[in-house]
Formats: sequence, structure tokens, C-alpha cells
Amino acid sequence: MNTYLQNSLIIKSFFTLIFFLIIFPLYSQDGESIFKLNCAACHTIGKGTLIGPDLANVHLRRNRDWLFKIIRSSQTLINSGDETAIALFKQFNMVQMPDQTAFTDDDLNAILTYIEGESPEYIPETETTVAQADETPVEVEITGKPVDEATKEDILNGRLLFSGETRLENGGPACLTCHNVLNDNLIGGGLLAKDLTEAFTRLNENGIKAMVSNPPFPVMRTAYDNHPVNSDETYLITAFLKFADQERYYQHHRDYQARFLYTGIAGFIVLLIVFTVIWRKRKYASVNQKIFDRQLKSDSYY
Repeated sequence: MNTYLQNSLIIKSFFTLIFFLIIFPLYSQDGESIFKLNCAACHTIGKGTLIGPDLANVHLRRNRDWLFKIIRSSQTLINSGDETAIALFKQFNMVQMPDQTAFTDDDLNAILTYIEGESPEYIPETETTVAQADETPVEVEITGKPVDEATKEDILNGRLLFSGETRLENGGPACLTCHNVLNDNLIGGGLLAKDLTEAFTRLNENGIKAMVSNPPFPVMRTAYDNHPVNSDETYLITAFLKFADQERYYQHHRDYQARFLYTGIAGFIVLLIVFTVIWRKRKYASVNQKIFDRQLKSDSYY
């Protein structure tokens, strides 16, 4: 082989190596940023369950085509009768996973590459390991002060933040705007999103903290995109939701529909009485009686 060909091969090999060293880390970094922005609120990789399952070694348990489908639209896969998707949906408290239809194949490949790279060492796929991975998830280690140690003051402050009586530091909307919680100290909340009375039972402490601090749902994410809830506020709201969940059996259900109906009827009767009193003289005289009387008086001069 002549010198020219040797130099040419060396140069090509050098640029090929540079390509792999630069492009592959960028591809993985894209997957990391996409995962942290869109998935990390509900899923971890090897750190236990949050709102959804731990995704460590998910590439060993599920084929790529199935993963593409459930990421893009879990409800479509569930409605198609997929037994695995239905079982996972029921197992994780029937919390609906947001659709990610905007993801391209490259985006999904980047996410799965990142998950694979962050997963523990290779575990041979067997029925036992798959069952263990899906049915006996390990809880995430709680960081910071656990809500079990929350004081009455913490719970009160959490309720005030939830209801909007105390404004969130970064100006985000109060939780009560969209969510209802059964608590005698609160008026009825919004019906735009899921009732959170039993949220702590469904999602556990880490699930709620993840949902509040890094909203996974599109509408919620838009509302708090530029108004994030800080860690102290997240803790207080979580403490209140835990208390509300525990005390739900001692609270009184309120029928706001009936209350609005009866209030409307009572208001109508009151207004009817008021207008009757104000306009009672119209029973005995025309609306323009004074004008008529003046006209008669002026005619007397002629």
C-alpha cells in the first residue's frame, strides 16, 4: 500500500472517530434532555416508582415498537385491547399518561438510548425478572424531610397554598383552580382536573412531589412553565394532601349543585319582593301620571 493511500485511510479513520465521539454523545444528550423534560416527573431509571413504573431495563422487557406506541398514545394502545398496557394502567392507579404524538422516531430512539445507558448492568430477560420489574417496584428513597414529620403548621400552610389564600412565590395559579379536595376548610374546587382527595394513596409522597414540582400534564405544564413551585411549597402542599387523604372519611360532602339551585330560587323570590315594593304605586297610576297631572294644571290657565 502506497503512502498516499495510508495517509488517506488515517485521515478517514480520524474523522470517523471524531464523528462517533461527537455525534453519539449529542444524541444521548438529546435523549437525556427530552427524558428530563417530558418523562422524569413520572418515571425514574433505576430509582423506583413515582407516578409511573421504573423504566430501568425497559428495553429488555418490551420491544421497541410497543414502546413507541405506548409513549405516543398509551390510551390508544389500551383501547386496542393490549393486555400489557391495560395491566400497567390498572397497576398504576389508572393515571392517564399524557400523549406524546409530537415525538419523532429519532426523539423516541434518543430517549430509549438514554434509558438503556442509564439502566443497571444487563439482566437476562426471563419471566421472573420481568414480573419482578413490573409487579414489585422498589420505592424511591425520600430526600429531605418526609411528610410524616409535617407539623400542624405545615399542613395549614399547605392548605393555604392549595386554596390560593397564600400566593405561590413564583405567581403560579392555586391548585384549587382546577382540582377539588374534600376538606371542610375548603370551598369546592375546580372540575377541570382530577379530584385529589385520595391522591396520596394513589401516587405516594414522591409521586405527588414529582407532579407538583415538575408537572407531567400539558395543561398543568403550561400553567406552571414560567411559574415553578419551589421545593418548600411542594413539601407543604404534599403534606396537606396527605392529611386530606387521611381525614377524608371525617369530612362532609357538599352538594354545590343543590346549593346553587336553592340559592337561585331564594334570590329570585327576594328580588321579586323588592321590585314589588319599589313599583307598588304603579298599580294605581300610569307610568307618566305626573306628566299628565302637570298637563292638566297648565290647561287650567286657559
